[in-house]
Amino acid sequence: MTSFSFNHCLPLHLRGLTPGIKAGRSAATRGKVSGRRLAALLTLALLLLSPRLSLADGTISLRNVARVDASSPIVLADVAELAGDTATSHANMVIAPAGPRPATVSLAQVRSALEAGGANLGRLSLRGSSCSVLASLAAPPAPRQEPAPAPAVDTVRSVVAARVAELLSVGPADVRLSFEARDEALLAVPIPGRTVAVQPTGVGDRMPLAVRVYDGDQIIAQGQVRVGVLVRRRVLVATSAIAKGSAIRPGSLLEEERWLPPSSSPASQTDLDGQVLKNRLSVGQVVEMQDIEPPLVVKRGDVVAVDCLSGAFSVRTTARALSPGRLGEVIQFQSLSSKHTFRARVSGPGLAVTLATGD
Repeated sequence: MTSFSFNHCLPLHLRGLTPGIKAGRSAATRGKVSGRRLAALLTLALLLLSPRLSLADGTISLRNVARVDASSPIVLADVAELAGDTATSHANMVIAPAGPRPATVSLAQVRSALEAGGANLGRLSLRGSSCSVLASLAAPPAPRQEPAPAPAVDTVRSVVAARVAELLSVGPADVRLSFEARDEALLAVPIPGRTVAVQPTGVGDRMPLAVRVYDGDQIIAQGQVRVGVLVRRRVLVATSAIAKGSAIRPGSLLEEERWLPPSSSPASQTDLDGQVLKNRLSVGQVVEMQDIEPPLVVKRGDVVAVDCLSGAFSVRTTARALSPGRLGEVIQFQSLSSKHTFRARVSGPGLAVTLATGD
């Protein structure tokens, strides 16, 4: 049986004290080692080995995504779940300084910060790979206790704002408007006792509006203003990069509020059911309707069952798809028994329908 010696675990100046077998020593000399000395040596060896044998008593698990205000540094507690006293003692350790945000915080960055801060990594278990860092949502300013100001005189500007909200079917608090300096004179016209007509003359994220102000039966001011519009919406944001053609997993999205132009068409969770990505999504990008599409259910070259309908009669045949198709799309097929080609609507995987009279 191979014997184990603690001699290799001791500092060089103590190795001569290790109770071991040395060449040239007699059995009588070896037997003189006292029990007290042996116990002291064993205790010293265990103390030297204890850091290697200790188990991790803290866990640091990187989150998938975190939000941190750019005015604050990124600390460990922002990007990771901490369990155990050893882990929580490093909660305020700075991973990245305040200012421009890194796109991600990797496990290697966390490990380096812990090592630089003198953490005992032997007592910590690190989990995860990286955490995506998104900009923090701006919190609404706290109301200030000030005397109520005198009521402002209504102007054309307030009528335009109300009209834009009405056109977009949202509340006045859900629109954010910007105006051009050249329109300030018309927008500042007071309207008490007057009639204001506001009509859109086009579409776009900078909405053109025709404005006329009537005092009795006279037009006292008129012109066209162009208004920059943003609308507050609930949207789905990618928490990690998602490849084109991938199905979107619920865990890869985060719901939040964003200010978007009217031309934006954000997708809801219901819209994503059964869909795949038409375009690649990057971290923090809003999922819009233009980014999704139904998956391909028929590939080019697939042999498909085709139902040919004529009045109340149906005949099933087989044909080869000449192009890929999604559910509901009409694509070209070629009969397997001839060179005849025809168009049919994709109705499911390996299935299409055509009308004898054409569709």
